[in-house]
Amino acid sequence: MRVGEPSVRQKYIEGLYAQEDECLRGIRERLVSADRWGINISANEGKIIQFLISLAKAKKIVEVGT
Repeated sequence: MRVGEPSVRQKYIEGLYAQEDECLRGIRERLVSADRWGINISANEGKIIQFLISLAKAKKIVEVGT
């Protein structure tokens, strides 16, 4: 579970492997300003999920959330 601002290590890893484009950055900033920052996954988490999906060669994916 993520809490608060990302650590220096997290920022470094995201800078190397999971850069956000302007659109995603804007969405994330609006979520933070609306105090809803925890409802989305980070770019780094998205890259991990993308890797696992490609590793499993998944054809269909179901998102389960609240």
